[in-house]
Amino acid sequence: MKSQPAQPHVLVIDEDDNMRFFLINVLKTAGFEVTGVGKGSEGLQAAKKKSPAIIILNVIMPDEEALFLYGCFKQDAHLKHIPVIMLSGIDPKTFFHYQKYQGVQDHGIPYPDAYLENPPEAEELVNTVRRLIGKKETPCPFE
Repeated sequence: MKSQPAQPHVLVIDEDDNMRFFLINVLKTAGFEVTGVGKGSEGLQAAKKKSPAIIILNVIMPDEEALFLYGCFKQDAHLKHIPVIMLSGIDPKTFFHYQKYQGVQDHGIPYPDAYLENPPEAEELVNTVRRLIGKKETPCPFE
């Protein structure tokens, strides 16, 4: 009997319970294994434990926790290769201007691999995840 190949694992970090539930359900419907957490500290622990194929991180978290967490991911030798999609209700131009103003890139922290406005369209989310992890063999159920 053939075993099913392991599905790529996605880590979702979002403090908003409703948004986290939405993201998890969209990704599970598209065939991904998903872990969802609501706090940055839980996200860092889950990333180290699960070694996900990709991380989805809501930028708008209390006390700029998400940007600090993103920096932790990109400075950790075992996590820095994992693509990160940032979600935010702030348009990309404003967000990247803010990052530049804060000097984030001056500390050697790269821009995220993708940036989606919140709430993302299901199709756009799934396609972005697939593109970043190189998984294109199954059609998106939302297309």
